Amino acid sequence: MRIPVEKEFTIKKAVLNAIEKNQSPAKLADSFGVSKSTIYKYRRALRDQGFIKKTENDIYVIVENKFSIKDATPKSGDLFSTTIRSYEAEPEFTKITDIPVRNDMEQRLQSKIEEMRRIKQEHDDEKGVFKKLIGKFKKKY
Repeated sequence: MRIPVEKEFTIKKAVLNAIEKNQSPAKLADSFGVSKSTIYKYRRALRDQGFIKKTENDIYVIVENKFSIKDATPKSGDLFSTTIRSYEAEPEFTKITDIPVRNDMEQRLQSKIEEMRRIKQEHDDEKGVFKKLIGKFKKKY
């Protein structure tokens, strides 16, 4: 039996809430009318997606991220800091004045590559039994 997407989402939210309250998600199985293995499957999916993680004590905890249900703790500044940062406008882009120059080695490598491509193309044209047979009957100009 396939579980509807809306119900999957509701189960995952309930698993997250149970983990947040340090309760066993297995107790949710009866309330949703699914097996415990289904609940564990969704918990594993949440772990694989990065919403929760397993600690060294085999306890699952919620990881704070931009999709988390948990409220993010506000970050505060250091009130005792004596340094003041200046927020002057810096240029966003710097103009690159380098002009690309081809050196001798690069030119030699490029010519070798072109030569190898030409040889490969000639070899590909001569390849194949069918092409050889047609070549024997074809008039040479």
